[in-house]
Amino acid sequence: MLKNESAKAAQESFVKIEPEQPEAPTPAGEDNEPKNGKCKSGGCKCGLIIDGVLVAAVIALFILYFCGGKCCKKDTAAQDKATVATAVPGNPGSGEVLFINLDTIQEHYIYFQQKKKELETELSQQEALFTGKQQSFQKKYAQFQQNMQAGILTDIQMQNTQQQLEAEYSKLEADMTAARNKIDEKTSGVNKSMLDSLKASSARISATRKASYVFTYSEEMPILICADPTKDITDEVLKDMNAPFETEKK
Repeated sequence: MLKNESAKAAQESFVKIEPEQPEAPTPAGEDNEPKNGKCKSGGCKCGLIIDGVLVAAVIALFILYFCGGKCCKKDTAAQDKATVATAVPGNPGSGEVLFINLDTIQEHYIYFQQKKKELETELSQQEALFTGKQQSFQKKYAQFQQNMQAGILTDIQMQNTQQQLEAEYSKLEADMTAARNKIDEKTSGVNKSMLDSLKASSARISATRKASYVFTYSEEMPILICADPTKDITDEVLKDMNAPFETEKK
C-alpha cells in the first residue's frame, strides 16, 4: 500500500510540460508587414536606416552643388602646381663630352709650377730648421742622462732639469705641427686656385662647342681608358689658363 500510494503521489507531483508548437510560416508577401501597429523581424528598423542613408546622400549632393566644386578645384590646383617640373634656365647643350688631362695641366700651368717651387723651398727650410732643433734637444737630453748616472745632480736639480726638457720637447713638437699645418694650408690654397682657373677656362672653351660635360682624368684617377682625341681640350684650356702669366712675361 505504501509503495502504491507513494508512487501515485510521485506521479501527481511531476508537472506535465507540453512541447511548444512551431509557428506556421508566414505567407509570401506578409514577412514584415505591421499588424496592429507593430513590426515583425525588425523591418521598421531597416526602413529607418535606409531612410537615414538617403537623407545623408541628398545633403552631400546639395553641398557639392552649391560649392560648385571650388574646394575640390583648390586641392587639385595645389597638387598640379606641386607636380609641375620647374624649368631650368639656360640653353641645353649639344650632348658633347669633352675631357682634360689633369697631369698635363699641373705640369705646364705656370702659376702652379711657381707656387710649387715656393712651397718646396719653404718646406726644405722648415725641415732643416727643425732638424737642427731636434739634434740640439737630443744633445741636452744625452747630457742630462750622463749627469744622472755620474751622480753629480741633486734630486731638486734632476727634477728641475727633467721638467725643463719636457717643456722644451712639447714646444718643439707644437712648433713642428704648426709649421706643417701652415704649409698644408698654402698647398690647399694653390690647389683651389688652380681648380678655379681650370673651371673658368673649361667653361669658356666648352661654351664655344656647346658641350654638355667636361671631365678630367689623371694617372692616379684613370677614369678614361679610351677616348676620342678630338674631344681632348687640354691644350686649349692650358693656353687659356696661362694667358695672364704669358702677358706678365712680355
